[in-house]
This record gives sequence, C-alpha cells and structure tokens, in this order.
Amino acid sequence: MEKEFVTYEIASELKNLGFNERCYGCFSHLDNRELRTSRVYTNGVSENIAAPIFSQAFRWFEDNYSYFVDVRTDTTPNEILGFDYTIKSWKFPPMYFDFFKDKREGNIAVIKKMIEMVKKEKQKEALIELMDNDKDLDK
Repeated sequence: MEKEFVTYEIASELKNLGFNERCYGCFSHLDNRELRTSRVYTNGVSENIAAPIFSQAFRWFEDNYSYFVDVRTDTTPNEILGFDYTIKSWKFPPMYFDFFKDKREGNIAVIKKMIEMVKKEKQKEALIELMDNDKDLDK
C-alpha cells in the first residue's frame, strides 16, 4: 500500500505549492517522516504533511495548473516491459519521459518535473508582477 503514496519530499514540496487536499495518508515530523494511513489528513496540522496517492497528485496538477499526465505501458505478449510518460498542457508542447522499468519510479520523476515547472511558472509570474509595479512607479 505504501507504494501508492508520494514520497515525503514530494509531499513537502506539494504542501509548499499549496496542496491542501484531504488524503488517506500523512507524514509526521514527530515520527521521523513515517507514513501514517489510519485516517484522513490535510495540511492544516503543522506537524503533519498530507501524503496523496500518485493519482490524486496528478489530478491536483490537472485542476490547478492544467498539466495532464499520460502513462503508456510497454508490453510484449508475455510481460510488461516498462512505462512511458507524457506531460501535456496547452501551455507548452508535450514533454516525453521514456521508459521507466518501475512505475513508482516514473511517477516520482514526473511529479518532480511538474513541481519544478510550477516553481518556474510562479517565479515568472512574480517577475512580471515586479516589472508591472516598476512601470506603475514610473508614471
């Protein structure tokens, strides 16, 4: 079951980006970042960090940033070879991530990339706001 949840590092980054959804897991600072899954958690309690499952994190990026993730399974008639990921949005051309043997590893890599993209997007918005404020001062 723990394989379905994001890592502590990802949960912490998501919290910093404003993730505050109800989750069936959390990481506790008090328990050395141990994952708890006994009840519903949100980011309202300071010693807990809500831990979404991967599909919930993907949906949050869809709802808040219009980043959509497609996962393609590479198979032969007898086995699963691995997974290919694509991040899509109206904001940029598709971004391809090929071949992860382990789906959890692929999920982690793609979410880390989306976190990086959101941070850059927020930095860009902050710079634009600063430039707009400077123009107002020049008037």
